[in-house]
Amino acid sequence: MEYFEVLTENGERTGIKKSRDEVLRDSDWHEVASVWLLSKNGEMLIQQRSERKKVNPLKWTLFTGGHIEYGEDAEAAAIREVREEVGIKLEKQDLKYIKPIKIQYQIKSLNINVREIKHEYIVVLDEIDIKKVKLAIDLEEVADVRLVPIIELEGMIKDKSIDCIIDIEAEEMMVEIKKIIVSDYVRCRD
Repeated sequence: MEYFEVLTENGERTGIKKSRDEVLRDSDWHEVASVWLLSKNGEMLIQQRSERKKVNPLKWTLFTGGHIEYGEDAEAAAIREVREEVGIKLEKQDLKYIKPIKIQYQIKSLNINVREIKHEYIVVLDEIDIKKVKLAIDLEEVADVRLVPIIELEGMIKDKSIDCIIDIEAEEMMVEIKKIIVSDYVRCRD
């Protein structure tokens, strides 16, 4: 069973330990780690949620991640989630912390209100071997993965040719990703 630490609305730890079900039932604030995986040649690894997932089955997400367990820090959770879901092994120095994003949303099908503070990370890898990733995915969590050029991905999202979960977090992070890509391009030209 998974246990989370309850947070205050301002993101401060309370020391209160609750099961995942209790946190969701009580609409408690809790933490999540999200990792946006990019390759140096401007591609993003996206993943399709497993059909077994209760929330948004078979929808595509732009990040890998999950809940931060009780007693775990955000970096450790980010590294664990990437390894578990897509089989990529990261070190703390691979993670570039962007910012926390506070979100609230309702899952009508389960009649719950979710309140999360998401710790957003970007990882830029020299390359992503999509064949190795496909062999390593956790089928309980992930149905498929794709490596998509970021420019194409924006078009796919706009014209809805991909059934993707897009929220304020995704919109904010795409802006951050573009900043990183542009700064890397300028550095390479200098």
